Amino acid sequence: MKTSAHNGPSPGPAARVDTTDIEALKRELERLRAVGSRDRGWLDAVLEHSPHGVILCDASGKLVLHNRAAERIWAGSASTESINDWTLYRAFHEDGRPYEAKDWAMARAMSERQVIESEETRIQRFDGTYGMVLGSAAPIIGPGGELEGGISVFADISRLKQVEAERGELAAQLTKQVEELDRRARLTQALLAVSTALSGAVTVEQVSAAVVSDIHRVLGASTTMMYTADEAAGVAALVGHSGLEEQRASPYARVPLDARLPLSDALRERRPIWVDTRQSLHAAYPELAALRPVRDDVKALAVLPIVAHAALLGGLAFSFADERAWSPEEREFLLSVAAQCASALDRARLLEREREARARAEMLAAELERQQATLRLLSEAGAALSGSLDVASRLTHLTHLAVPTLADWCAVDMLNGDSIERVAVHHGDPAKIELAERLRAMSPPRPDAPAGVSAVIRAGRSEWMADIPDAAIESAALSPEHLRLIRSLGLRSYVVVPLRGRDRTIGALTLVHAESGRRFSQADVALAEELANRVALLIDNARRFQEAQSLIRALERTNAELDQFAYVTSHDLKAPLRGIASLAQWIEEDLSDKLTADTRHQMELLRGRVRRMEALIEGILAYSRATRFREKPESVDLDRLAREVVELIAPRPPARVTLDVPPATLRTYRVPLQQVLMNLITNGLKHAGREDAAVSVSAREQGDRVEVSVSDNGPGIAPAFQEKVWGMFQTLQARDKVESTGIGLAIVRKIVESRGGRAWVESDGKRGATFRFTWPRREEAEGAG
Repeated sequence: MKTSAHNGPSPGPAARVDTTDIEALKRELERLRAVGSRDRGWLDAVLEHSPHGVILCDASGKLVLHNRAAERIWAGSASTESINDWTLYRAFHEDGRPYEAKDWAMARAMSERQVIESEETRIQRFDGTYGMVLGSAAPIIGPGGELEGGISVFADISRLKQVEAERGELAAQLTKQVEELDRRARLTQALLAVSTALSGAVTVEQVSAAVVSDIHRVLGASTTMMYTADEAAGVAALVGHSGLEEQRASPYARVPLDARLPLSDALRERRPIWVDTRQSLHAAYPELAALRPVRDDVKALAVLPIVAHAALLGGLAFSFADERAWSPEEREFLLSVAAQCASALDRARLLEREREARARAEMLAAELERQQATLRLLSEAGAALSGSLDVASRLTHLTHLAVPTLADWCAVDMLNGDSIERVAVHHGDPAKIELAERLRAMSPPRPDAPAGVSAVIRAGRSEWMADIPDAAIESAALSPEHLRLIRSLGLRSYVVVPLRGRDRTIGALTLVHAESGRRFSQADVALAEELANRVALLIDNARRFQEAQSLIRALERTNAELDQFAYVTSHDLKAPLRGIASLAQWIEEDLSDKLTADTRHQMELLRGRVRRMEALIEGILAYSRATRFREKPESVDLDRLAREVVELIAPRPPARVTLDVPPATLRTYRVPLQQVLMNLITNGLKHAGREDAAVSVSAREQGDRVEVSVSDNGPGIAPAFQEKVWGMFQTLQARDKVESTGIGLAIVRKIVESRGGRAWVESDGKRGATFRFTWPRREEAEGAG
């Protein structure tokens, strides 16, 4: 509001004031008063009806005017005498601090003598409510430049601010919804992209590539890792990752399923794990620090198992550098990804199994074909090698079989003392065989050669070269002409395998490819070794057969000599014994009236020892012939044979023999079985040490054998002596108490073991003994094949 002042001339000191001038001045003052009254009416009207609040103050800060709009905006008013009273009006800074008097815009405008425009201020009305005003302030300067007061004009923008806040909130909500829709759209697009990629994935690597990079990007993860699981081995293996440097990947390459780690728990328990804060992650898995670098940048985690048809196939692991609240949509998205991974991995696994099965079938078919060819060759070679005892002719036939089926060349070298002799060689072209012999004569094999036949025989290991380098041929040549002849053979590939006998290497088999252009493979080496093993075995068998034939003939001569010796010995020993017995009888008869009781006892002992000597001689003869039978196997009824043996022994009552033998029919030699039964039953009756000796014989079938038991009621055999009783001339009592040669049980064991059986004794050393032996149910004639 502007003020008016009269600007007429001021009277000078010499001026005369007359009545006319005074009247004029009065009229002017009335006019000015009328104008001022009119202007004040206009101002009051403006102030009264203005929608904006207006406050005026004087230079001291006393409020001299505030209009109706101001009272309405402030819900009242307050009287102030100075600026210090302006705190009755409450306002607040943006940080919430209440206004001091000097903070008001009008106070600052008066202090700085500058206009302050459009300043928003948060106020607290006199009724306690809050609002927002937008105001401007200006100082009122007098004509002389003095400060006369200040004016503040302001409007209530509370509703506008509320609408603006609501609009901002609505915009934020719309923005959030748009972002959420965009995020969902990106998740949906990612899921569709992954689905499309997975639909064509047929290997684990393709499944990993289809998932890891896209999901890593969509989620904004720090690291994304995919694992395959092997429950049998108890381990998960890393197959793909994103965001993880290679130098940091090694600790994650293989994770045990029994570890205390998120991945292990998720896979082992087959449940997803969601971690939203670093605090919860470290609280649940303190062991995780052992796998992480020193800088732990993981604050959130998601791990999902990949399961198909109740089978654990693998897992997905995502880590984040920021804390993350897992929304239902994100969880559903990752669960869908894991489910699709499960389908793709299951399909890849089935396809891999199908590929493996097909490859295995093809391999087996090829192997079967190779084995059939091998079997045919080995069968033909076996027939050729076993058809004659002539080793040289066998090996010559073998080389003809090997060419050209196995090789273009085939040669056999045998160790003969300290030298190596080539016993057979074959090639389709006789001229080349002659050339090879010339080359061998020019350069005979050296025993200390580092390679070739000599080295193989010396080391007993195969030597194989799929491609013979020209350098090897050049190094073997003695001269340019020699080199030319070697090259004319066209050697390309070779294998040399040892011929191993039972206890040593006896030679070597050499196979060579030349003009056919073929190459030896590892399978060919194995075939050559198998063929060489059979050749060596047959050669060794032939040699051993010849040696065995010589030994058999020598043994037959020795047995004949032994039989003659035994016959002569028994005859020469028995004749003096019979003479001693006759002399003793004659002496006793001639001196019958002069012999004392003691002398008669001595004579009886003499005759007893003569009888014992005769029994011993018979026992030795029986033992020497125990395993030589001239009869043939026949059907033997075990029960009937046992009864016949008892009838032959004819135990004197009260001694008795009881039988519990099944009616088993054996195909065996009758005499040795009868001798074993007789020796054991006689042994039981003799060593029972009592007149009422009781011997029981029983038998039971055990597959292709029978087990026979002979038990007695004698004093038994202490464990320390149970093995000694089977020795020659072994008795447990003095021979003067029990007539025994100590050979019977030795004969039993010798006969039983010669039939492939076993004989043993069981006794507690106190009450009786049981002798057992096993016997074959069916025997072939000696020498039968």
